[in-house]
This record gives sequence, structure tokens and C-alpha cells, in this order.
Amino acid sequence: MINRLLIRIKVLQVLYNYYAFEGRMTEDRALQILEDALEASYRLYITLCGLPLALSDAAENRLAIEEEKFGKQEEKIALLKHLVDNPLVALIRSDEEFITLYEDLAYTSIALDEYHGDIITDLLTSENPQEVDWASYDDVKEWWRGLYKSAYQQSEAFEDRLGDLSIYLNDDIGIVFTFATKVFNGMDDKLQYMKNLRPKYSNDDNKTFGPDLLTKVIHNSAELKEDLTRYLKEWDADRVSRIDSIILRMALAEALYYPQIPTTIIINEYLNLAHVYSSNNSSKYTNGILHNLFTDLKEEGRILGD
Repeated sequence: MINRLLIRIKVLQVLYNYYAFEGRMTEDRALQILEDALEASYRLYITLCGLPLALSDAAENRLAIEEEKFGKQEEKIALLKHLVDNPLVALIRSDEEFITLYEDLAYTSIALDEYHGDIITDLLTSENPQEVDWASYDDVKEWWRGLYKSAYQQSEAFEDRLGDLSIYLNDDIGIVFTFATKVFNGMDDKLQYMKNLRPKYSNDDNKTFGPDLLTKVIHNSAELKEDLTRYLKEWDADRVSRIDSIILRMALAEALYYPQIPTTIIINEYLNLAHVYSSNNSSKYTNGILHNLFTDLKEEGRILGD
């Protein structure tokens, strides 16, 4: 689930703070922060994959209230019962492996509970409720996918609540949403729910990539800066913004120490980071610097050609 894009974002953020502290943050502390940040992303993934359970729990709480009301409305009670227990929720609850993971890792908060409760209220008060065959897995799945997209994935209010769960959750929330979307798109009532989820790391290389890249940039910072200085042209190396400097060092470190990654991929990945995290002009000169630098390093035999 944690891919190279997510890892690069987290390493960039940790390095930014590492250099901002000007030697007051130890390497061990930086590595711990990186581990905590990646763990937060995985916990968010499990939280999102368990949203049908969270909504079911919110419906069960509301059901207890509605059933105690004088003059209770049977239509509302029927809908709540369907939200509490339907083929999709039953499939997820039957997977003991996921339930254990969900109970151990999923984020919980009063704000999240209130948000799920608000969704229940909207469903109960909708003037045009969606017709759903609650006995049909496929029908419930399609209903859930629509609700997930509109009430969760596209909701700024929900994203704000997610961001409040951890200091490490910010720019990665949208990325993790796409992973959860793939889970909901691929659900099959003939498969264990966990079969749809990605493992935390797809392989050992991804697991070690983040700490290794972080360490290589820190250990070789002076050498990386020296290589880059020759290509800054009219930009004084000391005047390049901290974020641009880190982006360039990370890209160069990947080219030097990860020969299995094509330099074209490295350039594209870091151009995207520059576009998101730096100024409008940053991606332009980042592209020029890396292209010229990598061309010369290939000629010098210091990095491999694509």
C-alpha cells in the first residue's frame, strides 16, 4: 500500500524539518519520524477501508434512539436496520483478520463519530432516498461506492477531520483515498475482504527504501550539494530555497545510489514534487538542472543510462 510516491513525500517532509532544525534533530529522530509518518498513512488506509463498519456502528447507535421514540417512524427504523446489517457489512465483519487489524489500527475520534452520525441524519431525511435492494450484495456495493465518493472522498469537511487525527496526515490523504477506492471497486462477495487490501509494503525494497534514502541524503549531503552547485548557473546555491535544495539532493541521491531506477522516472517524480511543494518556476529549473546533471554523470560513468 505504501508506494514510492508516498515514501518520497514523507522523506521530503522529514528532511525539510531535519535541515530546518540546523543540527538539533538527530538522524535517529528523523528516522523515527519517518516511520511514524508512514505508519500514520497505513492506519489511515485501514480506517478508510473500514468506513462501512463505522457507518454501520453509527446507524446502530441511531437505531437505539429511534426505537425509543414515541411515535417512531417505521421507514426510518427499517433503513437504519439495513445500514446496520447488510451483505457488504456482513462480508467485512466475517473477516476476522481485517476486524483484528481494524480494531488495532483504525483511527477513532469524537469528530469522526459525529461526521458518520451526520451522514445517517442526511440519509434519514433525504427527500429522494435511493432505492436499494438491501438483500443484494451487488446493489449494496454500488450504493456504498456512491456514498463513499460523495460523502467521504469528495468531502472537505471529512478530510479536515482526518487531518486532525495525526500531525503526520496532510498531503498524503488524497493518495490514501485512491487506495481505498480501489478496495471498494474490487470487492467481491466470494472473496475474503482482506484479499482486496494491499499489504503495508508490497516488498522488502519498498520497506527499506524510505529509511535508506533518508540516510543517504543526510550522510552525503555535502557531496550532493557540491555536485549540484555546478549546475545552478545564475542561481547561487546558497539562495536556492530549502525545499528546492532538498528535492534536488533527493533526486541526485536516487540516481547515484539506486541504479535500478531509470533516471527518466526519477526526474518525473521529482518534477511532480517540485510542482506541488515549491514555486511555479521551480519545476522548470529543476528539470533543467537534473537533465544536464544526469547527462554529464552518465558520460562520466557515475550513473547508468536508461
